[in-house]
Amino acid sequence: MDATLRDLIHRQAGELELERYVRQHSAGIRSNGIEKVLAGETSLDEVLRVTMEA
Repeated sequence: MDATLRDLIHRQAGELELERYVRQHSAGIRSNGIEKVLAGETSLDEVLRVTMEA
């Protein structure tokens, strides 16, 4: 969580504003999962299974 997101939460920003910020400023769960696959921390099958459920 970065300072801007913390501020949005603190000032009780609306759901749409929070979602817009997160979509624009985060890599996303699948991208993070791929990094973990490349680091040998999980399998590609597991990343795909979890991100398809989300």
